[in-house]
Amino acid sequence: MIDLGTNGEIVLGNKDWLVSTSCASGPAFEGSGLCCGMRAMLGAIEHVTIDPITGIASVKVIGDTLPKGICGSGIIDAAPAMAAAGILDFSGKLVEGASGVKMTKYGPSYVLVPASKTETGMDIIITKQDMAYLMDTKAAICGAISVLMLKYRLSIKDIKKVYLAGAFGTFGSIDKLTEFGIIPEFPMAEFHRIGNGSLTGAYKTLVSTRLRERAILIAERMAYIDLLVDTDFIEEYWAALRIPGKEELFPGYYGQTF
Repeated sequence: MIDLGTNGEIVLGNKDWLVSTSCASGPAFEGSGLCCGMRAMLGAIEHVTIDPITGIASVKVIGDTLPKGICGSGIIDAAPAMAAAGILDFSGKLVEGASGVKMTKYGPSYVLVPASKTETGMDIIITKQDMAYLMDTKAAICGAISVLMLKYRLSIKDIKKVYLAGAFGTFGSIDKLTEFGIIPEFPMAEFHRIGNGSLTGAYKTLVSTRLRERAILIAERMAYIDLLVDTDFIEEYWAALRIPGKEELFPGYYGQTF
């Protein structure tokens, strides 16, 4: 189970055992912290495609209005598309001189939507700072997932079900999550979107004694790995600071068969 939000919570296990961890992934998936970021509301860019030849983006906006900014699902669409178009290098840095990249007061920035086509009358851009922030976020989550699998000697083919929680996990593209390297490729897994899992769980434990007892039992059986003191996490984090990440986690990207 992967809960993507301001913090990333990950649980690995089955009916017999459970282990969890968390990482400070930051609010990038909610649009916060980005130069032109915003919540997933009216006027937010939620999906992005980029022509690899021209570098020009096509966007889908919530409410079909002129765009005001970009939300979490939009930035995760944009990042792998920018990499495929040569606008980003493998480390997530903007390539100066690439189509759509210009110098701004923030340094090199990719113009997602020019000012003439926005509601604000200003360019909607993705800056080098945005990408550094996003790469840090994606490396923290992918690194945390990798640590859990490493501890229990599991490969991507051993995972049979993946539950995605949180608003971004509910609405974000699974293909883009793996293409950018936020979560590994899980070729044998069924993906399930469960929405706001923590709030739903809180509701159910408040109204059901049986589920409250079950929640206590789960908590008592849950092991926890603290990434702040885990030596493996540093290595897995650094390995995830490229697009998409370690070859064994993304074999399809590197042309391998499963």
